[in-house]
Amino acid sequence: MTEKADAKKKARERDMSGFWKVDKLFRVDPPYNGFGHMDWLNEDEKALGAEWLRKFMTPPEGYEFGIGKGTMPRMERLLSINAFYSWLSDPEAFGAFFEYYDSCISLATGFNGFIELMQAGSNKEGIDAGAKGSDPEARRKFGNVMLMIFAVAFERKDDYFLRTMSCNSTQIEPDENGSNIITAEKAVMIHNPDSSVWSDEESLAIKFANAVMRSEMTDEIWDSAMEAWGLKQITRYAMFIGVYNIMLMQQNIYFRSKVW
Repeated sequence: MTEKADAKKKARERDMSGFWKVDKLFRVDPPYNGFGHMDWLNEDEKALGAEWLRKFMTPPEGYEFGIGKGTMPRMERLLSINAFYSWLSDPEAFGAFFEYYDSCISLATGFNGFIELMQAGSNKEGIDAGAKGSDPEARRKFGNVMLMIFAVAFERKDDYFLRTMSCNSTQIEPDENGSNIITAEKAVMIHNPDSSVWSDEESLAIKFANAVMRSEMTDEIWDSAMEAWGLKQITRYAMFIGVYNIMLMQQNIYFRSKVW
């Protein structure tokens, strides 16, 4: 009896990221404490990596997210298996990706790239924490892209993305308790875009993301997207979905023994 209880207790331990621990190891050691262990990098590359990591973790003046800022989630727990850490195994590759990622965010949302999306998605006040909170079009686009990332997470069965998108401030309006976190009622229906929990545009955002990922675009989805967003925004949303698929590919080859 005691042996079974001990086994159950061990199975429920949390890993360094706050997830329930699973029996698999990272393929590489993330640079938690600098880049000294990365002997494949020269000193200039290590310095570049440290600078990228500093920029990634430290918001510029006027923005608030991350460690020590009193916001959610605790970034030191959620970022440890993020694709960014795997790219930091090659800081030059990280720089190339980050510029592309930053541009995709700006094009799809109208935000000031990564820093503004990060603040809206991780601050307890959600999109209202920044200047774009008063922009109805920015709010609409933010809601769409957050649902698209959630759909990517579900489609790829990725524990990191699912955890992140279910505990970040992904909603454009707070619920009756003042929370910007997606409700459980909605989160469990991410597989069913026709559920009554979704508005028409939310339903379309999920269907569009699924159609892009599965190469299953239909005339019905295309026509609805054209009417709601237009061709230019369709292109930008597709780029945004693609960049998160790249991120999942990257973190899975580095930090997973298999794609979940």
